[in-house]
Amino acid sequence: MSPYKPVSGAGAALEYGYTTFEGEVRTVVVGVDSATSAWSVYDVSACGEPVEGWLIERLDGHDDKLDEATFLAAEYAADQQRFHDSERGEQPVPDPLPRPIVGADEHRQPRTVPIAEIREHARYARQQAVPDTEPVAA
Repeated sequence: MSPYKPVSGAGAALEYGYTTFEGEVRTVVVGVDSATSAWSVYDVSACGEPVEGWLIERLDGHDDKLDEATFLAAEYAADQQRFHDSERGEQPVPDPLPRPIVGADEHRQPRTVPIAEIREHARYARQQAVPDTEPVAA
């Protein structure tokens, strides 16, 4: 279990935060594509008005992957925090940010996704994680 507290509201935790060595606050967001039902984990800046975020993991398949996606998001946020804490003088920890396997350029960033798409996926994930409750008939 991750020691980091989610920043989302009631229901399943769908957002986790961490702070980079430079002091930037970032949010790890769980989302789901309503058309394909693929769950994803994104890394987005929580500062200012971001225009895009990074795709960290995409869970393809037809099964409900909410539990797996929230676990991955929590672990990724915790790993990022450990990485950035190690930049402050602790034992070196490898950067958990995924790198695309393209050429030999080790400094490339992971795939970026427009913030509008991430927000849409996050909104749909919240609907899936917190189902409507119907009152029980008396």
